Amino acid sequence: MNNIAIITGITGQDSAYLAKLLLKKNYKVYGVVRSIESSDFTKLRYLNIYSNINFVEVDLMSFNEVHELLRKIRPNCLYNLASQSSVGWSNLEPYDTYLFNSISVLNMLESIRKIDIKIKFFQALSSEIFGIPDNLPINELESISPVNMYGASKASNYNLIKIYRDTYNIFAASGIFFNHESVLRTGDFFVKKVIKSAVEVKLGKKSKIQLGNLNIKRDFGSASKYMEAAYIILQAEDPDDFVISSGKSICLQDIVNYIFKKLDISVEKLQIDNELIRKNDVKNSYGASDKIRSTLGWEYDTDFYNVLDDMIYFELNKGKV
Repeated sequence: MNNIAIITGITGQDSAYLAKLLLKKNYKVYGVVRSIESSDFTKLRYLNIYSNINFVEVDLMSFNEVHELLRKIRPNCLYNLASQSSVGWSNLEPYDTYLFNSISVLNMLESIRKIDIKIKFFQALSSEIFGIPDNLPINELESISPVNMYGASKASNYNLIKIYRDTYNIFAASGIFFNHESVLRTGDFFVKKVIKSAVEVKLGKKSKIQLGNLNIKRDFGSASKYMEAAYIILQAEDPDDFVISSGKSICLQDIVNYIFKKLDISVEKLQIDNELIRKNDVKNSYGASDKIRSTLGWEYDTDFYNVLDDMIYFELNKGKV
């Protein structure tokens, strides 16, 4: 009998790659959506796995619906990748961001506690929980001190996981992800936004690209490789929290320069918009994934510029996802 996995946020970049991985490992995959009729399944179709997913409509803000989902399906594991995941949007809608990202996780953990504590739970966290780091590189011992509402909501997830793990003996684990990209990334994230705009400039559809502060550094990796880490974390003997990162940071200006050079676009097409600069932006952030490498054997050696090449080629030749 196949293992059964539930993935929330199934229409997103990460969930698509995770679903593809689990299907290869002969899992029966259920994908949670709020509404099948209004959902965009483009990413799943692009990976040729749409027809292999069992879609279920669930409002993650409803404890009764989450409880009923787990009671009926009885999965071996639940991967929660659903969240409001934009830092910029969290600044505009702090209440909704915190409420959804926190209550949805609480509903899942409490449902597991009441139905079957053997259901393994994975939570996607973010390096935004660390805020302005005291030390670099950042590992699992870094203090939790978010500086935006998105980070605060993910910090609440971190605390919930620890409580349910330590108090109720639930296999609740997390991956603390640093930035990760792919051709499936949507245009509201920095790297895809720059690539999409640069292609529009190259094709004569746009005259300028407006961006914010480019003198900051971030740790970027490959989404598909990071989902391998998510899978490995739930195969461990004991639940724990793991930083998932490339181990180095890249300046945003260098990324923009690389994209412009690849597309043969003049830097004069770039315009800095002060209104896009966030006052609480962290200047530099990169992680150390020594723990997952040494204890679970995860390997990562992908050059992010290769990921950029794929994203540029995709946007230039195939359009958007």
